[in-house]
Amino acid sequence: MLRIAFAVGALVLISSAALAQGDDFNRPNSTNMGPYWAEVAGDWRIENNRARSQPAPATDLMVYTAWTSPYPYVEAEVYYEGSARVTYAALVSLYANLSNNLFVKVQDNNASGDFERVFFYYGNNGSPWAGMTGGPYYVDVTPFTQARIWTLVSGNNITLNIDRDMNGVPEDVLTRGGFPTGSLGVVVGLGGYNNASFDNFRVPEPASLTLLSLALLLVRRRG
Repeated sequence: MLRIAFAVGALVLISSAALAQGDDFNRPNSTNMGPYWAEVAGDWRIENNRARSQPAPATDLMVYTAWTSPYPYVEAEVYYEGSARVTYAALVSLYANLSNNLFVKVQDNNASGDFERVFFYYGNNGSPWAGMTGGPYYVDVTPFTQARIWTLVSGNNITLNIDRDMNGVPEDVLTRGGFPTGSLGVVVGLGGYNNASFDNFRVPEPASLTLLSLALLLVRRRG
C-alpha cells in the first residue's frame, strides 16, 4: 500500500511539473499542423484550437518531431465532440513506424457517446503484444467525455493515467508490461479515429525529465 501511494504521489509530482514542450493548438483553423508534426496517417487539422483527426473511420496518426525519449511521458487532453459513434483517441510512444509503436487508446466501443474502454496495442491501432502482463489488453472504465490522459514508459511497462476532472490526480491508473523492445523507436505522437479531438499535448522539458527519472528510481527502490 505504501509503495502504491508513493508511486501515485510521484506521478502527480511529474504531472504538475513544468511540461514546457508540446502544443496547445491555439492557432487559426488549418489542415497544416505546423512544423513539429508529421502526419504519417490521415489528414489532421486544427479546428477551434484543438487537434482533430479526419472525420472518417480511418486510423490516423501523427508524430511530434521536436522531442524524443526511450522512456517517454506523453500527455494530452481528450474530448468527445459530435454525435455518438465509434471513435478513439490514442497516445503513441516509442514510435519507429506505423507497425512498431506503443499505442494506448480510450475508445467509444459501442457508439454510446462517451469513452468507456481502454486498449493497449502494439502498432497503429494494431493488436495486443504477445506475453502482455498486468491484465487483459482491454478494460472497461467509468465512462467519460473529457479527461487529461497521460502515459509513462518505464522499462518494458507502460502506464495509462485518466484524470477526468483534470486536477492532477488520476481516477484510473492502468499498467501493462512485457512489450517487445527490439523494433521500437523513440518518437511520440497521437492517434485518432473518426474525428478525435485533442488539446494541450505535452512532453517534459529537460529539467522535468530529470525529475521523472529520479521519481521512477525512488519508486523502484521503495519497492
